[in-house]
Amino acid sequence: MQVLGQNFDMITPETEMKFDAVEPQPGQFDFSGADKLVTFARANHMAVRGHVLVWHQAIPAWFANGSYDRDESIQVLHDLIDAEVGHFRGQVLAWDVVNEALFDDGSYRKSIWLDRIGPDYVTMAFQWAHQDDPSALLFYNDYGIEALNTKSNAAYALLKGLKQEGVPIDGVGFQMHIRADAPPVQASVQANMERFAALGLAVHITEMDVSTAYLRGTPDQQMSQQGQVYQQMAGACLAVKACGALVVWGVSDRHTWLRSFLDPNERPLLFDDDYQAKPAYAYLLAALQYMP
Repeated sequence: MQVLGQNFDMITPETEMKFDAVEPQPGQFDFSGADKLVTFARANHMAVRGHVLVWHQAIPAWFANGSYDRDESIQVLHDLIDAEVGHFRGQVLAWDVVNEALFDDGSYRKSIWLDRIGPDYVTMAFQWAHQDDPSALLFYNDYGIEALNTKSNAAYALLKGLKQEGVPIDGVGFQMHIRADAPPVQASVQANMERFAALGLAVHITEMDVSTAYLRGTPDQQMSQQGQVYQQMAGACLAVKACGALVVWGVSDRHTWLRSFLDPNERPLLFDDDYQAKPAYAYLLAALQYMP
């Protein structure tokens, strides 16, 4: 709590606002976990990014295993967004409304929402979220779209189409789960941010961590290389006026999701297992010193 309050001015709940957490039984909502984080944020003058309203994971068993036709599924989604965005109305700066709707090849990801509703679930979600809190910024969020590539081209086309249709979308979230040994090229990330900005969208780096699993060299060399990547990605963001946030996906390496997902020796964050600042912290601060 001390490290959070002293070093960060925005917080994103990792799991507490997801579908299975807030609606464990149909029509029965529980926001207690998320409320605690929002209360902490308010007490420490931190903004809140709501995460996430619509995702292919974190689906409660009652909906995943239930027999819901298209109209019933639309109602479930509508009720979820109404309840959650309405509950936090005026308390959340930005919502990740739709998360990871695309495969790496740019096609729509197979999901319960696509199967039961169709691709227009994306439009519906943004419209309902806007109705429930017109003051909140509404984001599409995804991984692997940080640089210019096939997936980011598809995301760009999707969001450009939504904007042209008048869908209330305000921004794009680059998750930025990247590798220290093979990071995106800074110039490519910056160019990608600029083209989304040209659509009138804000850009947030939303879930940044820099994996060390594949690095070689001494521990000091590895930490320096990781820090340089943080500095480069922050530099891309700072060079684009529309890039308004950089969120890291965790505080201490002790609690990173990558230790169970990829490697038990992962060290992807700004603070080590004992909450001591790492070289990445200094590299990031050095970049922020040049903030316009």
